Amino acid sequence: MITGPGILRPSYCNYLDWLGCDARLITPGAWVPEHFSGLLLSGGGDVDPELYGGDPSECEGVDPERDEMEMRLLGLAVDRRVPVLGICRGAQVLNVFLGGKLFGHIGGHSALMDGDRRHNITLVRGTRLMDMFGVDSLEVNSAHHQAIKDLGRGLVISAKAEDGVIEAVELPGEHFVMGVQWHPERDKNEEGVLSPSSQRLREAFLREVFLFHNQ
Repeated sequence: MITGPGILRPSYCNYLDWLGCDARLITPGAWVPEHFSGLLLSGGGDVDPELYGGDPSECEGVDPERDEMEMRLLGLAVDRRVPVLGICRGAQVLNVFLGGKLFGHIGGHSALMDGDRRHNITLVRGTRLMDMFGVDSLEVNSAHHQAIKDLGRGLVISAKAEDGVIEAVELPGEHFVMGVQWHPERDKNEEGVLSPSSQRLREAFLREVFLFHNQ
């Protein structure tokens, strides 16, 4: 299941559909199912600053109805140990859900006029993300102006940018709960092929979804 605003870029659904996953889009105001096998929190506008004590003047595109929907779904996912993957805004929603805080605005990470910015990140040893990629550093795309400030309960940092911005978080243990600040669903080369890291992240998430569905 993929969350999003009323209009969502098709890249998110395509990111999962490519491997045959039955991805369903859930938007604010739609019926929210009680049972699902995976939850992908997509990118979009800023999280309501009232949820973490932020400054409203630094935020844009706030959608309280979407925040409420995604918080409810996260509650169900955590209670039932459903695999969760948060992308960009989704990573921030995950952090706020667990009681963390965000930077209202940061520089140097927003998209450029001709597309996403690119930069390197350093992965943290001993994390699921590090085990997944098997490398110390990685180049990713970037299109955000907010970032995680204080970690939510239980989360650990699994990657940082060179300027110290948190680029990935996860919950340790068997339950797959991960948030990445970049956009793997559109990290492609000139031929339109997803980057190896995007493919590996997708495969790892969908493997957990299939395992949960078939347990």
